[in-house]
Amino acid sequence: MFLIASSRAMRASKSTAERLNFLFGVFLCSAVILLPLSVFALRMPSGNDLVFLVLLGAFPTALAYYLWYEAAARVSTLTATLLFATSVVFTFVNSAIFLGTPITPMAAIGAGLIVFAVFLTTRKN
Repeated sequence: MFLIASSRAMRASKSTAERLNFLFGVFLCSAVILLPLSVFALRMPSGNDLVFLVLLGAFPTALAYYLWYEAAARVSTLTATLLFATSVVFTFVNSAIFLGTPITPMAAIGAGLIVFAVFLTTRKN
């Protein structure tokens, strides 16, 4: 539901600044919600850990969300949702190719169901 609402919000936005503001709000809410959980951490992160967390948050994560919001502003909500659904398939295929993670039968069945659902949704009547 959040995906559809955010896709609609992106289509309604007029500028990149509005989309960046929305993205900042999502990250801020996530930080506020997750911050109390840091009390339960078994150890404090080192300075090196914090540098890598900031790098991971700033570059791949924030950039991916920014590009996603820019794309969602330019395509229909259905297209954006279907692309998001197929990202799961691309993720585990890429992990198999680049990280050597085995593709389990359940993952293959799940991928097949996702691709089949996207096909059913996009085919012409």
